[in-house]
Amino acid sequence: MYYQEYFYIDKMLRAALYGTTEELMQALRLVKLSKDRKSRTLDSDNYRITAIHQVRQILIKRGDSEALAEFGGLCGEEIKTEGFISDNVEKYPFRVLSACLYGNDEILRYLLVRRSGCRDILWYRFSHNPLYILMLFKKYDILAEVLGKFKNENVDPSCYGGFAMNSLLAAAAVCREERVLKMLLAVFPQERLQDIIPSLALFPESIEYIAESFYTYVGFEKRDTPPTLSEFLNAEHMQGTKLKLLHNLYHEKESELLDYYLERISPVSVMTSTDYTFSEIYESGQFACEIGRIFADEVTILYQSGKNWFSVDRYRVLFKGHKLIFDLSDADACDIRYTTAEELRYLLAHSVNFPVSDGISPMTELFLSYGSRKIISLMISKGIINRDNCGDAAVFLAKNKRLAALDEINKADF
Repeated sequence: MYYQEYFYIDKMLRAALYGTTEELMQALRLVKLSKDRKSRTLDSDNYRITAIHQVRQILIKRGDSEALAEFGGLCGEEIKTEGFISDNVEKYPFRVLSACLYGNDEILRYLLVRRSGCRDILWYRFSHNPLYILMLFKKYDILAEVLGKFKNENVDPSCYGGFAMNSLLAAAAVCREERVLKMLLAVFPQERLQDIIPSLALFPESIEYIAESFYTYVGFEKRDTPPTLSEFLNAEHMQGTKLKLLHNLYHEKESELLDYYLERISPVSVMTSTDYTFSEIYESGQFACEIGRIFADEVTILYQSGKNWFSVDRYRVLFKGHKLIFDLSDADACDIRYTTAEELRYLLAHSVNFPVSDGISPMTELFLSYGSRKIISLMISKGIINRDNCGDAAVFLAKNKRLAALDEINKADF
């Protein structure tokens, strides 16, 4: 489920607890509008229906019959889905919710501290998650106790994909729950905060809040003052984050917000060869001119040692009209061994940085091993084969009986 709908659900739950009937109805309309506008998964429907039942429980406890009647009138069909919440998976969050509603902290401690394991809590996502419910009800002391249990048990937050922690961090950032964010970041890896930034693309003020108040947690430890949004997203270590953020807006067809960000930050100029966002763009087959707005005129592709790279041919499809720099300086020859000769010629037709070494490097040997005159010619024109290493290159080609390629070196004027 995309975070946008989740935050509408959060807004609805907070309005039920702390707002007016009018604010609650406005929030409910946003939830229903989000469902109608976007294509959603079954999980998304489940979270929405669960949240509607949670609101109903809150209104019953408040004894607000007028709000309950108006609320029921707008979402009667969802309220009729009683079978959904009778599922065993959903009983536990509703017990936590009821304990919060009736102010029974002892039951909360029994449910969350003494009875449940940390992995049990990580099973639940979004508004189902007991930690989120504690934050919603401002049960900060009990939340601290549960998080202390996580710390003592050294639980990996990536259990079940880390969705529970990511959604909790995101909700805390949007709602500016500073105390909760600090508690979470004291227990879980701080890089989680950077991971959620692309999912906050529809909430630029929340990204600015992270940049202003939590910049030391996302790679700006040496700064004494908060970075601007431009400095924050344009930083070298944020390039991958920026690409995912802009891609989310492009994918969701949020052109106005895309304009908002691109007026403040530069297009992506550096990306790693294994960035999954690139793969998503390629697989979508939607290479509209909008893609050109995400990427700068000149893009550096960083190849990393020991990584599985995407096919070089994919760059040919995606980056038509762009100047490319292929940086192989941190790559191993074994990483590129399945690349075809045609793909290597395409790579060498652009700017390329090879690993620095005495003589010829294993990467250079790999290129030479194809025995292609065109590849050798391009390597000579790029200075990869030069006066200092041409003798070693010739020996390698002779030893491997790449005679046509050897001839190309012999006739070169170094």
